[in-house]
Amino acid sequence: MEPGRESKESTVGVREKKIEAGGDKGEDEEAEDSAGREREAPTTKDAQPPKKQRKSRKGIPLGKKPPGMPRRPLSAYNFFFSELRTKILEERRARRAASGETDSDRDLFSAMGRLVGQRWKQLSPKDKEKYKAMADQDLVRYRREMDEYNERIAKRNRQASRQSTMMQPHSGLPELSGAPRAELDS
Repeated sequence: MEPGRESKESTVGVREKKIEAGGDKGEDEEAEDSAGREREAPTTKDAQPPKKQRKSRKGIPLGKKPPGMPRRPLSAYNFFFSELRTKILEERRARRAASGETDSDRDLFSAMGRLVGQRWKQLSPKDKEKYKAMADQDLVRYRREMDEYNERIAKRNRQASRQSTMMQPHSGLPELSGAPRAELDS
């Protein structure tokens, strides 16, 4: 063995002793970057993998809806839920005021979801018609607003394309004018 060089076995033994003693930080934390500066140890916040972007079934990334885009239409169940929710919350407020009982909002939310779901299943088709009519009206509203929104977007795109064609420089040289060569020769 050459002087100044340690064997692989002795290096491993030293590392094991450091780990047992709690003094070894690990190769990654002791390493230096290419400029000779010591790298900082990754924190738990930095060590987490980046969040994956959600994708739809078609593989298109999901994101926030564009500004000005109308709200999606509510279903009959959504209307029923919102109506029943207000009744449940009023009953809860009255009960809490009378008895002074407390329960968490998380428990309330899950219990309310179960209760509303059960009541929706028990609701007769005749009673559901009221909520279906509300959903149909909301669907008409949504389609009307989407038509207006699409018209605004199309108008904006047409204006942008006109401006981009107006701003393109036009060359007087026939080679750069875009006309076919046969027309230029005749």
